[in-house]
Amino acid sequence: MGEISLIIGQNIKKTPFSAAPMFWPKKPLQNAMIHLLISDYIANALLYHAFSERLLQFVVDDQTISSLGPLLRTSCTTGICFADLIPQIAKQYPDSKVRLIFTPTRAPVVLFQAKQGGVLMVNINGLVFMYIVESNKISHQAATFALDIVANIKLHVENNTLLGKTSVDSFQLKNKYGYINISDDELSDVALLSSEMLQRFINDFLRGGFPIPVPKVLRINITQLQILDRSVFISADFDLDQKRLSNLALQAFTDIKYFPPSEHIHSN
Repeated sequence: MGEISLIIGQNIKKTPFSAAPMFWPKKPLQNAMIHLLISDYIANALLYHAFSERLLQFVVDDQTISSLGPLLRTSCTTGICFADLIPQIAKQYPDSKVRLIFTPTRAPVVLFQAKQGGVLMVNINGLVFMYIVESNKISHQAATFALDIVANIKLHVENNTLLGKTSVDSFQLKNKYGYINISDDELSDVALLSSEMLQRFINDFLRGGFPIPVPKVLRINITQLQILDRSVFISADFDLDQKRLSNLALQAFTDIKYFPPSEHIHSN
């Protein structure tokens, strides 16, 4: 069993946890040329090191997600905006923009679970800092919220393309501190809208799917993807693309220099 470590210069940062025990399924659905068992340790180790290096901070404003521009305003022109959810913002900071900065307080957790036919359970904890950006570009920190998200993702493979669907089962916001008095009902409305938007955004991404990368000389057909407890089981058949392989071999052969450069002989 291996491990994932982060190497920076001469320093090695080891992952402070190891992989959970993994077990092959008792009976695969069908025979295949390749069987793989992949631990959720890989995802969690990468997320841990990304968190430790402060790479998981996200900014949400009209620059990073332009489609949210109308929502992230303190005065509504068309549709819904933050003024509808938190009226105090419109009173204190009219005609301004809202910027949200998310910072995790611990590494996100991804657990592979066999329940419900196999799901990826994701848990994210952090702080959300809400800033008001006035027309003169001066920003004010208006509030800070504690965020706790639990989501389940179901994945499947079609034509070697990974597809999925997510459900946000819990999206909790708690008011930590700030200069705006936000009621529990207002915060509940913000959490509900944010949960729906997050779920829609992830599902739009997963609906399009993304091809599983494979070497060009291989033709792979994934016959089974099964989420187990703490691991995912993958079965696949493959064959070689003889034409591509021959072309690569020919190119490699022609690039080899068997003879030294010719010497010029001068005669008197």
